[in-house]
Amino acid sequence: PLLDTVNPVRAVGAIQRRYHPVTLVLIAATTLTYAALAYRRRWIADDGMIAVRTVRQILAGNGPLYSPHERAETDTSTLWTVLLTIGGSSGIDVARVAVFGGLLCAIGGVLAALFATARLHARLSARPRQLLLPGGALVLLGVSPFWDYATSGLETGLEILWLGLSWLLLVAWCAESPGTKRQYAIAFYLGLAPLVRPEFALLEAVFGVAAWFLIRPGLRRTVLLFVTAEALPLLYEVFRAGYYGELVPLPALAKSASRSQWNRGWRYVEETLKGYFLWIPLAILLIAVIAHLMKKSALKTRSTTILLATPVVAGLVLGLYVVKVGGDFMHARMVLPVVFLLVLPVFLVPVTAVLVPAVTATAVWAAYSGATYSVHFYDQKHAISEDERLGYQQWTGRTNPDTSAAYTNRERGIGEAIASWAAHGQRVLTSEGGIDVPLDPSLPYSFAVAAGRLGAAGAETPLSDEVVDTLGLANPLGAHLTVTTPGRPGHEKELPWAWILAEYGDPAVVDTKVVLDGTTPDQVRAARHAMSCGSLKELLDSTRQPMTPGRFWSNLTGAMDRTALVVPADPFAAEKKFCG
Repeated sequence: PLLDTVNPVRAVGAIQRRYHPVTLVLIAATTLTYAALAYRRRWIADDGMIAVRTVRQILAGNGPLYSPHERAETDTSTLWTVLLTIGGSSGIDVARVAVFGGLLCAIGGVLAALFATARLHARLSARPRQLLLPGGALVLLGVSPFWDYATSGLETGLEILWLGLSWLLLVAWCAESPGTKRQYAIAFYLGLAPLVRPEFALLEAVFGVAAWFLIRPGLRRTVLLFVTAEALPLLYEVFRAGYYGELVPLPALAKSASRSQWNRGWRYVEETLKGYFLWIPLAILLIAVIAHLMKKSALKTRSTTILLATPVVAGLVLGLYVVKVGGDFMHARMVLPVVFLLVLPVFLVPVTAVLVPAVTATAVWAAYSGATYSVHFYDQKHAISEDERLGYQQWTGRTNPDTSAAYTNRERGIGEAIASWAAHGQRVLTSEGGIDVPLDPSLPYSFAVAAGRLGAAGAETPLSDEVVDTLGLANPLGAHLTVTTPGRPGHEKELPWAWILAEYGDPAVVDTKVVLDGTTPDQVRAARHAMSCGSLKELLDSTRQPMTPGRFWSNLTGAMDRTALVVPADPFAAEKKFCG
C-alpha cells in the first residue's frame, strides 16, 4: 500500500485489487476504533513535558539541552525530539504537537501492521483477496495502556510506527526480491531503530538478520547495506559523545540500564499479563494459529518461516531486555512494544473453522477488558508500577491534561515566586518543597529550581534559568550517583540536598548554618570539595565548559570512562574517592 502513495488514484486501485472489500472495511474499522479510544484518553505525562522543554530550548537557539548552562541529554528518543522540533517550529504548543504527533504515529503504525499482515496471509494462501478478520489487532482494543501511550507525549507512538513499518517492509519488500534502491531504503530505515529508542538496536538486529536471509545479498552488498544502516546512528553517537560527554542519554544512567533486576522485571511484566487477563487472548491465538499452520505447507518454505518467526523472536528478545532491566515505573509502558510484536503475525487471520472461534473469543475478551479497566487494573497497594495517566489527571484536575497549560497552571507558584524575586533583584535557589536559599552569586543565571517532577517544573521555569533535577534524568551528577532509594527505575538516585546546596547555594549561607534538617555545613563543604577534584570535576566540566573544538574532542575521547563513572551519594565518601 505504500508503493504508489505518490499517486493516490493508483494507490486506491492497487489496494482494491489486492484486498477483499470486507477486509478493507474491517481494517478501517479496527484503525478508527483504536484512534477513537486513544484520542478519548489523550494526555501528556510529566516525562513528556521534559521533551517539551528540550524542544523549546532548541527552538530558542540554546541547543538540545534542558537548562542553558549545562549540556544534558534528557530525551531517550533522539528521533522523537527531532520530530517534535519540526512540529514545534510551526508555533503550536509543543505539548500539543507531542500529544497529536504521538497519536498519528500510533495510528500509522497500526494501519501499516494491518496491511502488512494482510500481505503475509495472501502470501501464505496464494489468495490475494481472501477475507481476513482482526485477530491480534483486537489486543490493542482490549489493553487500555495501548490507548494511553499512543499520546502521553512520549515516544511510544513512534515505536509503534517504526515497528509497523518495519513489518510492512519485511513482508512487502524483503520477501519479494527488492531492487537495489529498495534494499538501501530498507537498510536506512531499520538503522533508525536506536534513534527511536536505544534498546531498539536489538530489534534492528533481528529485523536486519531476517531481511538479509530474505534478500541474500552478496558480501560487498552486505557491507554497503550495513554501512547504510549504521551511518546515521554512528554519526549521532559521535555528536552525543562530543557534545554531552556521555555514550548514552542520562535517563539510561539514572535508570541503571546496565544493571540486572530480573525479579522486579518479571513482576512488571506479570502485572500487565494479569491486570488485563492478557494471557487469555495470547494463548487462544497461539493455539489456534499453530493448529491452522499444521494443516498448511506454509512453514515448508524458508521465506514464510522467516516472516512468521521474525516479529515473535524480536518480541521475545525485547521482552527479555525489559525483564532484565526491571521494567519501568510506568505501568505496562515497556511491555506494549513486546506485545505488539508478538501479535503481528496474527494481526489479521483468515476465516477458517479453527480461527473464527479464536477471533470470537478474543473479541469477547477485548470487549470485557476494555470496558472494565478500573475493575481489574491491578492491586495498586502492592504494585511495582504506577498508573501515570490517572495520577496526572488527579494532579492537574483535568480529564485530558494534554497542553503545557495543564502543568504551568499547576506549578504557577514557581513562576509567581520567580517574578517576585526578580522584581526585587533577588537570586534564589528554590524547590518544589518550599526550600528557598540565596543562589551562589558566581552562577550565570538568577534562579535554580530543584524538582523531582521535572517536566512540570521545567514548564514554569524560564528557559534562561536552571532546573535542578533531583532524580538524575537531567542532572549529570545525579545520573552517576550510587543508588539511594532502590525500588522504582528512574527514581532510585535521589540527589541528596548536600550536593544541591554545594552546587547552587550561596557559600556564605549554606557553609555556615543548617538550612535544611539532616544536611550539615560539613556535608555541603565535602560535596563542593569533591566536585572540584579528579574525574568528578572533569564530568562537570564536560557539560559546563563552553563548547569549543578542544572541548568536543576532550568529551569524545573521554566519553567511555565518563559514562562508567560512579559517584558515591555520600559527600564524605565522594570527597575521599575523588580528592584522596
